[in-house]
Amino acid sequence: MLNLLFVSSVYVLCEIIKAISFNERTYNYDSCMKLANDYVFPIFGDAGLSEEVCANKWGVSTLASFTYGLPISLMIIHTLYGDVMKRYTGYPYWIVVHLSVMIYSYLQKIKEFNFSIDSDMNGNYVEISILILIGVLSCCVIIWNLIYTSISHEYLLLYGLIYTFILVSFWVWTHEIKFHIHHSLLCTFLSYFVTDWGYNFNKYVHGILLGITIQGLNFYSLDNFHLFYIPYTIYPNIYHLIFLYSTIIMASVMIIASRSRIIRGGAEGSTIAEDRA
Repeated sequence: MLNLLFVSSVYVLCEIIKAISFNERTYNYDSCMKLANDYVFPIFGDAGLSEEVCANKWGVSTLASFTYGLPISLMIIHTLYGDVMKRYTGYPYWIVVHLSVMIYSYLQKIKEFNFSIDSDMNGNYVEISILILIGVLSCCVIIWNLIYTSISHEYLLLYGLIYTFILVSFWVWTHEIKFHIHHSLLCTFLSYFVTDWGYNFNKYVHGILLGITIQGLNFYSLDNFHLFYIPYTIYPNIYHLIFLYSTIIMASVMIIASRSRIIRGGAEGSTIAEDRA
């Protein structure tokens, strides 16, 4: 519970930073709404939908988006960061998280740091240099933890399976797939390599990654975790859905059967041991 309270405080801190230092977002939102009200671009549905579109596009928090975003973000962090949210972390960890949020937020006001890693990226010298530096540092952290510590294998496996499923599901129907590696997505992935806190280095690196993840959830939207994108004009096919449903059911049955066999084998082994005794 204490950790979730601290996550909430970090989320609200992001909101304060936006209100104080990112007024240009509100200006862009007002311009977007003016275009909507002047019918410069088509509006679907009532006025409320156009307001939502403009708010999401420019990352502007309305009372509704902030109020709903906080508990939803808590659920996402609790799920993605797993057992770490149940640990006693101590105040130094949360100081690092708060500092991470503030530093990363204000770095985004610098033009050279405000870029995206996606299919349409045409990086300049500075952007490529930043990416290489981040890549080298990340690889050093990953390799060091793979050699000297234990990592969250289950979370990494689940992470990989989820996005493999999404990619394959999209690839079956279209090759018009674009990717966007958001900082929340990347930091969540990297956090699974620094969950062994036998070394304080890992603990504080984890705090930095958590802060950036929360910042991404607050400043943008849940689309942060959409690694792959396809046109919204493509709809699921009934045969595709039936095949997917059958595959999931078969996989579930196979897992249940294998576990039952293991349990039954263990029970038989115990009985034989008792008989011998």
